[in-house]
Amino acid sequence: EFGGGEAEGAGSDGSLMTFKGHTSAVYAVALSPSDQKMATGGQDKTLRLWSWGDGGDPRTADGAPWAADADRAAPTVRTISHDGIILSADISATGRHVVTGSVTGKLHLTDLKTAEVVHTLGGDSTALGHQMKCYMVKFTGAGSTCPGDYIGSCSLDRTVRLWDSETGALRGTFKGHKDNVFSCEFSTNGRLLASAGDDLVVRLWDWRAATQAHVLSGHKKTVWSTHWSASDEMLVSAGMGHELIVWDMKMMKPRWRNDRPHGCTPVHRAIFSPCEKYILTGARDRRICMWDVNRAEVTASLSGHSGSVYNLCFYPSGDSFLSTSIDSTIKLWKFPPEPPAEKSQVASVTLTSPGC
Repeated sequence: EFGGGEAEGAGSDGSLMTFKGHTSAVYAVALSPSDQKMATGGQDKTLRLWSWGDGGDPRTADGAPWAADADRAAPTVRTISHDGIILSADISATGRHVVTGSVTGKLHLTDLKTAEVVHTLGGDSTALGHQMKCYMVKFTGAGSTCPGDYIGSCSLDRTVRLWDSETGALRGTFKGHKDNVFSCEFSTNGRLLASAGDDLVVRLWDWRAATQAHVLSGHKKTVWSTHWSASDEMLVSAGMGHELIVWDMKMMKPRWRNDRPHGCTPVHRAIFSPCEKYILTGARDRRICMWDVNRAEVTASLSGHSGSVYNLCFYPSGDSFLSTSIDSTIKLWKFPPEPPAEKSQVASVTLTSPGC
């Protein structure tokens, strides 16, 4: 159905826009390659597809980028009900489909143009699909030799699975994790699939050969997030144990680590900027931190959400990003962030770094 969302303009917290419509925590966010569509999902069991039409872009108003005081085009929103809480979403490199993972263990593959479900993957009694909560779903990326052709998923059933996005067929099941798996991410070139979870390690899979290629050890508690740099030379992991680890993927060892990136607060998500110079982290302390990769230190901190920050997503251009929260909102931020206009709010942003 159409409707179920609205966008508010620039806020005193430094954000460019705030998207509202979800009635509870938002766990999932993804962008189409054209930047004109956004998919979000969460605890209210809905997938919301936000669209700005041909040439539309929420970052631009009246032809001027970042014009905070100008009217911006209102998005068209389609709301699709699911049978379970949505934990993850991703849009294919072709921009044709969005895939969601939920607490039911099912993956729903939806056509972005028609908003119709094309395939429902797993979640049945045949043991082909996940039998427990599916925490992460990811397409092979634009840099892969098969962009958007395959989907990786992971679950509390301790497995990582590979799906054919065209046919919906299961192409492989990777077993090796000794406990729940919360994250899976294809490398930019599509050759490896990283996964991590409750067994405290990051496993690297050569998914074409159906073999485990390497195991990265160093976390002391659950790993919730993994993300590759654009060149695949680095991988960042973070989670329940408060650690943030940046891995050198040539040496297969930590380049640096920080054991208190958000104090004593768990980190839900950590992602590289497209230029690889920075990392964004979102955590239970409601903050988003920007890290300088070379200096291994925080150079900016944002405090716009009123609840835990669950997910982060960069625009491909690297000049902006999205954040989701338990406060039921999605926020659009300029990157690098700028201090808000109101002096009384400047404390919500600390900035000491230039852009990419």
